[in-house]
Amino acid sequence: MPYVEGRVIHDADAHIMETSEMLAEHATGVARRHILGLDGSGRVGSNAVAVARINAQHADPSYRARDADEILLRKNWAATGALISGDRPKALDLLGFASQLIFNTFVNGAMARLERESDDLD
Repeated sequence: MPYVEGRVIHDADAHIMETSEMLAEHATGVARRHILGLDGSGRVGSNAVAVARINAQHADPSYRARDADEILLRKNWAATGALISGDRPKALDLLGFASQLIFNTFVNGAMARLERESDDLD
């Protein structure tokens, strides 16, 4: 049974959970160095160990059997649909939402600091 029933809900506060590895793959130049802490700021370290642990959970049938019961309890990377894009429609169905407006989670603060601190953005 979905969390919301009997009305159309468009969630306007969903967030992607960026990993440092995903940021490394998509960011460029000084932004990449700054976001990942390669400029000495130490802002974001690797998430590979934590992400591997969570992916192992998501591969466990007993964990997945509780998706519906725990849809509001699992947060961050543990949330259904957080790391496995194919699970996002299931998460929407379990929540009962028609759609989601998705925001980033970690990048804005680092980028705002970079804009204030750097003259060599590319």
